[in-house]
Amino acid sequence: MTAVAASQTAMAAVAASSTAMTAVAASQTAMTAVAASQTAMAAVIANSTALNAVVASSTAMTAVAASQTAMTAVAASSTAMTAVAASS
Repeated sequence: MTAVAASQTAMAAVAASSTAMTAVAASQTAMTAVAASQTAMAAVIANSTALNAVVASSTAMTAVAASQTAMTAVAASSTAMTAVAASS
C-alpha cells in the first residue's frame, strides 16, 4: 500500500473509486500508508468520493489524526476542513 500511496497515478485511480476508497478507509494498514503520504492525501482531498469515504470512517480519521503529514494537508485545505466539520 505504501507504493500505491506514493504514486500519483495509482492514488488518483483509487480515489476515484468508491469501492476502493471504502476498502482503504476501513483498513488501518492502508490508511496509515495514505495518511503518511503527501501524494495520497492530495489525491484524497482532491476527490470528493475519496474525501467522503475517509471522513465517514473512524478507522481512516484515526489514521489521519495520528499523522502530521495528513493533518497538515487537511488543515491547508478548506475543502477538507469543511468535510471534517460537516461529519461531526
